[in-house]
Amino acid sequence: MTIRGIDGDPAPLEPGTRVPVQERARRWIAETLELVVPGGRLVVFDYGAPTLELARRGTWLRTHRRHEAADWLADPGSCDITTDVAVDQLQADHRAERITTQAAFLERYGLAELVAEGRRIWAERAAVGDLAALRARSRVAEAEALTDPAGMGAFVVLEWRSPDTAEPSSS
Repeated sequence: MTIRGIDGDPAPLEPGTRVPVQERARRWIAETLELVVPGGRLVVFDYGAPTLELARRGTWLRTHRRHEAADWLADPGSCDITTDVAVDQLQADHRAERITTQAAFLERYGLAELVAEGRRIWAERAAVGDLAALRARSRVAEAEALTDPAGMGAFVVLEWRSPDTAEPSSS
């Protein structure tokens, strides 16, 4: 089987190399882009890396039971299985307009302002301890988790523009 990467180019893998194959996910991208309204975007968040990086790492498949690492062969069917997404394979038919981390994506779309507002509300209402204060404090803590570069902040974000959207002018 040939694994297609960006623009359909084959990923050069050694025989016997094990990597996730994202054929169905690639088709889902193509099908979903057809549903995106002109001017709209498809945005995908997940943990992932290019196929060759996943092949080098060899740790793209993970299993968990009760929030701890588990061996799926020890008790088949008893744990959750997850895999990194081979982001180049998702782009075999449609190249993403932008690829970034979740942390950078959230910063781009105004997370810093929301966190600053949360800190301000917390400072004003912490002594009151009402729901507004707790929500504000939660906003700050959640933002820290969502942007942690060693955790969820490292998730990959891919953005595709609707195929019916005109390219931005270069002038």
